[in-house]
Amino acid sequence: LGGGLMLGHIYNFAAQTGIGKTSVVNEFIYYWVFYSPHLVGVISTELNSGQYGEALLSRHLQQKIARLDVKEKDDFLRKDSTVAKGAELFVNAEGGARFYLVDDRDSTLEQLQSTIEEMVISSGIKIIVIDVLHDLLDGLSLEEQSLFMKWCKSIIKSHNVSFVLINH
Repeated sequence: LGGGLMLGHIYNFAAQTGIGKTSVVNEFIYYWVFYSPHLVGVISTELNSGQYGEALLSRHLQQKIARLDVKEKDDFLRKDSTVAKGAELFVNAEGGARFYLVDDRDSTLEQLQSTIEEMVISSGIKIIVIDVLHDLLDGLSLEEQSLFMKWCKSIIKSHNVSFVLINH
């Protein structure tokens, strides 16, 4: 995965809220999108798909789109050069997606597990990023949390994938 992380593992990023875990992992994702042979699937519990796309596009353009007012943002996003750079970020040379994003906050954990399995099996996802794991496990008993981690290990073994888990 870019010379450092390997498939078949769980990688945890843990720190206090607001310390920059998501920013660091987004840099990894940005790198993987362009340089890794493996597809990435992102489960975002904090940002919706529009916010996540804007964050990665801002990184790609090296311009913080969120700082623009509504009119400026609309004009900027409609510019041919911005549209072309967006296509470069989101679509690979063969016309397929460079990564997959799930921002469904209303699913049960079991439904999300099915979605992840579908991404792995049908789309060939090899790197699964969960940002933030705590949001998925909140309110579950220790036994239920343990079962989820056991499921992660099972997916790793059966499909040679890696999980990147962001934790508060």
